[in-house]
Amino acid sequence: MEDHENQTIYFMYGKDAILENFDVWIRWEYNRDLWKEEHREQMDENIDEEIMKKTYERVYEDFKNRNYFRRTIMEFLYERTALLIGESGIKKLQEAKVAVFGIGGVGSYAAEALARAGVGHLVFIDDDIVTETNMNRQLVADYTTIGQYKVDVMEERVKRVNSSCVVQALVAKYTPSAIDFVSNLQVNYIIDAIDDISAKIALAVSCYEQGIVEIASMGTGNRLYPELLNITDIYKTSSCGLARKMRKELKETCVKRLPVVCSTETPLKSLGNNKILGSISFVPPVAGMMMAGYIIRTILGESIVR
Repeated sequence: MEDHENQTIYFMYGKDAILENFDVWIRWEYNRDLWKEEHREQMDENIDEEIMKKTYERVYEDFKNRNYFRRTIMEFLYERTALLIGESGIKKLQEAKVAVFGIGGVGSYAAEALARAGVGHLVFIDDDIVTETNMNRQLVADYTTIGQYKVDVMEERVKRVNSSCVVQALVAKYTPSAIDFVSNLQVNYIIDAIDDISAKIALAVSCYEQGIVEIASMGTGNRLYPELLNITDIYKTSSCGLARKMRKELKETCVKRLPVVCSTETPLKSLGNNKILGSISFVPPVAGMMMAGYIIRTILGESIVR
C-alpha cells in the first residue's frame, strides 16, 4: 500500500487490529487499484476524521463480505510456490515430515527453506545455545536470541512464517549410542548439518538401513566461494577433509551411497595459525538452501512442473 493508505489504516484500527485481520488487510494491497477506484473520494486527506472513521468501518465490512478478501495468510504462503509445483506438489510438502540435525550456519537456513516451501512437519535436533560468535552466519542468531536454545528460536521463526507447520524442537545431541533415536523420530527425510564425524557416520548408517532419504553437509568452513558447492555422492567428493574422513569410515559400513553438499574449493587456512575454522555469512547458508532444495525436489518427485 501507499503511505497514505497505511497511515489511515493504522490510525483507524491500530497494529493489533491489523494483525487480527491480516487475511483481510493483505488483500488491500493486492487490490489497491480497485479499492482506490471504488473509494477515491474517501482518500481525500482533508476529510473529517470522524467521517473517515465511519467510512473505513463501512469499507472494512464491505471487504470482509467479498470473496476475494476471504483468503487466509497461509494461502498466500503457497500462492507463488503453487505456480511451480501445482496443488498436488503443495499437498505432498504438507504431508512430508523432515528432520534437521544441527541448527547452525547450514541447518538453520535449510530449516527456513523447508518451512517457507510449506513442509508440514519439521523436527529440529540440537542441544546448543546461540552465542555471539554465531551471529556472522547463523539465521537463529541476533542480539535478542543470545543464550536461547537454537531449536527453540528456529521453531519460533517457523511459526511466524508457516503457522500450520507442526514443529518438534528437541534439545538433544545425537550420538552413535542412541540406537533408536532416528527410528523414533518417524520421519521420511533427514538433513544432516552436524559437525561430529562419528555422529554423521552413525546417522548415515541408520538412514541407509531404514530407507530414510538423507543428505549430509560436508565442510563449509574456511571457504569463500559458495558457487563451488555442489550436490554429489560422498564417494565422488574431493578437496574436503571432512568428506575424506567420511568416505574412509563409510567404506567399512553398509552405506553404498550418500548424497552430500560438498565444496570443490581448497579451504583457506585460518589467520594466525588459529585452529578454529573461519566462517563467513554467505557460504554455510547456501549449503543449507541446497540441501533443503534436494529434499524438497525428492518429496515432489514427478509433481515438479518441467
